[in-house]
Amino acid sequence: MTLWVLLAAAAILGVAACIVWVRRRNAADVWSLAPTALLSPRERELHRLLLAQYPEHQVFVKVTLSQLVAALPDTSNRDTINRHLQQQIVPFVLCRADYSVMAVIEMSEGSRLTRGLQPQESKTAKALHSAGLRLVRIPPGPLPEGSDLQLLIEGDGYFFLSPTVRDMAAISGAT
Repeated sequence: MTLWVLLAAAAILGVAACIVWVRRRNAADVWSLAPTALLSPRERELHRLLLAQYPEHQVFVKVTLSQLVAALPDTSNRDTINRHLQQQIVPFVLCRADYSVMAVIEMSEGSRLTRGLQPQESKTAKALHSAGLRLVRIPPGPLPEGSDLQLLIEGDGYFFLSPTVRDMAAISGAT
């Protein structure tokens, strides 16, 4: 009988040891994470302005470039290009009621301007231009509203980086 008691005690200790090991292993797999905001305050404000200016359109946020463009089947490095496109995110996509893309919208933070780089040099801009999609960059500073926002999105120029939309429209002859 003592042998059975010893075996039972060993079995219970073995099960307890397994439970402790599993709990410690699972605890190590838990990451310390906290939720973050999907959009910054400035991005939320632009989203609100887009919805107000284009109520009959759809505004999508944080869209991967691969959802908008893809390398053609006969492209030699198609897989590499498509993998790159999957990693690139555009902040806003403005679509018409039929879900065709009207414009892809980015918000310039000024870093490219201070380094002397032109926005046309970005891979995102090249990909969108190659696919015939319009890219609009919202300049740093106050967000354009109403007709200024509409002129920026629907204007003749491909990129607008002027501090004011009306200045750029006057330069491009869109007034």
